[in-house]
Amino acid sequence: MSFYNNKFTLITEEVIDVKLPSNIKLYNTNLEEAYTEIKRYEVNKHTMYSGHIILKLKEDIKLISKIKEIQNFNENKIYSKEVIHSGIADECFIDSNFIICNSWNLPFIVYEYRTSSNLYSNLRRHRVKMYKI
Repeated sequence: MSFYNNKFTLITEEVIDVKLPSNIKLYNTNLEEAYTEIKRYEVNKHTMYSGHIILKLKEDIKLISKIKEIQNFNENKIYSKEVIHSGIADECFIDSNFIICNSWNLPFIVYEYRTSSNLYSNLRRHRVKMYKI
């Protein structure tokens, strides 16, 4: 039996008028509420979602098809539509408008506001590799 259920979540506050594949569950709420519902599901079902898609801008919905290109969601990686790696800390950046991550990395994104660092720094602190999708 696999620990992962081969299903994904789409977390957005936007109204989505696109038919989603059957393996994507829509959470139409803010990040914190969605995270709580997701964790409750995972604990009660003794399984984890294979990945999570965070969508803040409706026009990025077309990027969901990129999920097929990702080989292994078990690794400590996050995918975004824009990532800037620089030797200068203030120039490092990850676009939080569209992110694909696994269940292990989701809390780092959800609770970013609790730290004084930006999202890029929080992810690096946890040794998450960030890639442009």
